[in-house]
Amino acid sequence: GAAALKNYYEVHKELFEGVQKWEETWRLFLEFERKASDPNRFTNRGGNLLKEEKQRAKLQKMLPKLEEELKARIELWEQEHSKAFMVNGQKFMEYVAEQWEMHRLEKERAKQERQLKNKKQTETEMLYGS
Repeated sequence: GAAALKNYYEVHKELFEGVQKWEETWRLFLEFERKASDPNRFTNRGGNLLKEEKQRAKLQKMLPKLEEELKARIELWEQEHSKAFMVNGQKFMEYVAEQWEMHRLEKERAKQERQLKNKKQTETEMLYGS
């Protein structure tokens, strides 16, 4: 009846709010990560860097917590509805895992690029004397 419907909506609402919260937090986290790897960020003197580091650390701690909560909620939802909880045609937790993986690969790639650049620079300096 009406109570069940209200309950369904509440659970749903919580779930979708959780998903939204995760996505917003993730977006922010990526933004801070991008800033953190920006070579020009050191030109910005003052307390900004420290503030950003703190924010980034906070977000990094928050994400797994949000994911834990969501996982529990999704499991409940899936039991109740005996179907997978999908977001954009994908199981949400799989999507989350994929996002982390993509992020990890991106960081790896950036690191390798930096190392390569540094290596080239060193080789050039050795060749032509610094």
